[in-house]
Amino acid sequence: MSHRLPPALVLLLCAAIAACGRARVDSGSGGRCAHVQATRQVRGVALCEDVWSCERPPGGPLDTVSLTRLAPCGNLIGPLVLYLPDRHQHGDVRSTNARTDLRLYLGQAGIRTWALGYRTHTRTLAARGSQAPAMDWDFDTFADDVQWAMRFIRGTEPSRGVWLAAAGDGATFAYEMARRGEPLLAGIVALDGAAVAGPAAGGGRLLEGGVPGLAWDASSALLDRVQTAPRSASPVSGYPTAEAALSGLLFVAPAYGGNGGLSAARDGASSPSVVARYLAGEDRWWPRSVLRTRLPGGGKRAVPVLAFAAGRRGEEWARVVRESAQRFGGDQAVVQVLAPMGHLDVLVGRAAPHQVHDPVRVFVTSR
Repeated sequence: MSHRLPPALVLLLCAAIAACGRARVDSGSGGRCAHVQATRQVRGVALCEDVWSCERPPGGPLDTVSLTRLAPCGNLIGPLVLYLPDRHQHGDVRSTNARTDLRLYLGQAGIRTWALGYRTHTRTLAARGSQAPAMDWDFDTFADDVQWAMRFIRGTEPSRGVWLAAAGDGATFAYEMARRGEPLLAGIVALDGAAVAGPAAGGGRLLEGGVPGLAWDASSALLDRVQTAPRSASPVSGYPTAEAALSGLLFVAPAYGGNGGLSAARDGASSPSVVARYLAGEDRWWPRSVLRTRLPGGGKRAVPVLAFAAGRRGEEWARVVRESAQRFGGDQAVVQVLAPMGHLDVLVGRAAPHQVHDPVRVFVTSR
């Protein structure tokens, strides 16, 4: 695989030169969108990358979402997939490796793949640092953004519908589209997610990201060390190396049931440096009010559903994943329990390309 420039640098260059293009367009909701374009190489395939940053109601300084499109350059008529990130994650594509990023994998396979960046990823919010912001949003705010994104995508390029591939808590929004009877919904891929939110330890109105058991600054320092010098001395006491500290803390994370429920990198299911890179991209804050904690009623029609459950999270979690899939997909819903994997391993684990990514490609293209 080759990569001419880091994605962030490409986009900065695109903003500076006319060749890449920049335009402001109507977002279809009374707001405005800024648009930049770039290209990247993935496994020898030239992917065109478009990023829109769009205002959303009510139009406050934090009310901005992004949409990132990755697809082989040229006119395509294959499936449309919208990726809904997990809690604290966003739509930016920072990885250069299709083995550790479903969006790159699907894009280089010829599928038009989009990703939504939630309101929690706005530049205004990131600039606030350690100051906990006022985030007056609820579940419907984010679900409305997803529904708007599907219609934006459908208005941008032709397709019979939009698939939602949703990681973790992103699946709550995907299943909400089925509950609402959204006519553009072609089907759902739930990546260790359900119609209810994952565990959320602690109290307060905001959830803080990072490595469980560490404060944000300590978490950031550990993740940086694992990416740059994984076998150096651990900044966390009780562990011999930085990668051992990260793997150990993720393995015992209580909110995911321990025993590798968050990640079994300690047992080789994932590379600690890859997990660190994924976690290092998290946004710090997530509003607790966005979490859906009860299973909603079913939808008006069954839609194709492929769901994956991290087996390390236990039988109860697998039951919730299965019940969600069957509630909206009916008897034809396909559920795969990946016994050796924790939550993060489903997304970026060593076996993800052949146990998750390619089955997703086959499921989406065969329907």
